[in-house]
Amino acid sequence: MIKLGFAITGSFCTHKRILEEMEKLVLKGYDILPILSDNSFKTDTRFGEAKEFIEKVEKICGKKVVHTITEAEKIGPNNLIDILVVAPCTGNTLAKLANAITDNAVTMCAKSHVRNNKPVVIGISSNDAMGLNFKNLALLFNSKNFFFIPFSQDDSAKKPHSLVAKWEKTEDTILDALKGKQIQPVIEKKRRKSMIFKGSCTALVTPFSSGKQKINKKVLKKLIDMQIDGGSKAILILGTTGESSTISKDEQFEMADFCVKYVNHRLPVIIGSGSNNTKEAIEKSLAFEKIGADGLLIVSPYYNKTSQKGLTVHYEKIADNVKTPIILYNIPSRTGVNILPETVIRLSKHKNIVGIKEASGNLMQVAEILKNADKDFAVYSGDDALTLPILSLGGHGVISVAGNIVPHFMQQICELFENGEIKKAQELYYNLLPLMRALFCDINPIPVKAALNLLGIKVGECRLPLTSTSVKNKHLLKKVMKI
Repeated sequence: MIKLGFAITGSFCTHKRILEEMEKLVLKGYDILPILSDNSFKTDTRFGEAKEFIEKVEKICGKKVVHTITEAEKIGPNNLIDILVVAPCTGNTLAKLANAITDNAVTMCAKSHVRNNKPVVIGISSNDAMGLNFKNLALLFNSKNFFFIPFSQDDSAKKPHSLVAKWEKTEDTILDALKGKQIQPVIEKKRRKSMIFKGSCTALVTPFSSGKQKINKKVLKKLIDMQIDGGSKAILILGTTGESSTISKDEQFEMADFCVKYVNHRLPVIIGSGSNNTKEAIEKSLAFEKIGADGLLIVSPYYNKTSQKGLTVHYEKIADNVKTPIILYNIPSRTGVNILPETVIRLSKHKNIVGIKEASGNLMQVAEILKNADKDFAVYSGDDALTLPILSLGGHGVISVAGNIVPHFMQQICELFENGEIKKAQELYYNLLPLMRALFCDINPIPVKAALNLLGIKVGECRLPLTSTSVKNKHLLKKVMKI
């Protein structure tokens, strides 16, 4: 077990993010001793009250915070920690560390700890790091036992002297520092996430042959061609609409391999790899990554459910183990768990989590995510009928069931809205609403497979326990499709 001193100074806007990293380290087995500067211990700000912040820190670490010079001075002689992390490290603290000034618990802890020839990790957060403080940054870079969490400019246009650490690199920096190594690269360019698609992605049905209900690859080719010709920006296979829950693992891998090879980079292939077993979700995700998936759609754990904390750990664990970009899938009507906005916002900061398929039906929730999530994080409607409302809030497209029938029109709604042709987008949307509703007259994907069969595209029936739809529903589908 690594005994870690975690010293927090007064960059209050980063405190929430720091608590997230602290919590992750505790969950991974680190024994954390929290240390607070005077400002962090006493100051109430617009980001929260000091008393509440202290309570959160102590709850995460299971220990009382060290906040006086007298307490901090004992840390070194008593050999209480293996490594000290100072994060966030303000410009003021940076200057004190560089010039051996000890006037609070954090700087005293650093002084007493360094006497033991042990590492100190700096997580910088300062608007003046490349101003007058730049010389102090250089001094610590050239000092023995001081290491830096990789950092980048926070906002080069508005705050040209500002630097902020890449907090997700905290543990990697700790592990390298314990070996006497500075993690590289230490200066990072702020990268934008790569959006898998913008517009309409069709959640493809899985066609089965009659009789033994094997996956019908001939029809699958036809469905894929229909999406490419219709202008869809991506396809999703093995999602809810693709009946993933009744398709064996071997069939899933076979289908994924077939689709990736047949598509041959003509559009992104996103593959559903979720599970209510984190280990299994990782294994499936790695297998689909090896096959060549362009993206992974991961539904929240179902049946056994979990807390918001459990959701966070589940998704971060998967995202840490794969390189393929991940889209979260929130559909509480099926899973029994709602991924709350604050959880989505936190997960949006992960470099490998690039978007969410939002099927909660709650537009206020969608708005909160769009307002506060990482600016490169994509929000897709998971409900055809909410495509235009979510686009109007700033959403990025739809993962569509109706796209199986009208791929061109679903993409056209997105393009018209994107081009500012709002009236035309509205007109097309209202014309398609009857079809969107009819495709949910029964349990998805029963109606959409019935519709395709009625159109002469023989996708077969759903696998049990899903059954055929009623005669009444088939008449409704014929009516809205005008056949």
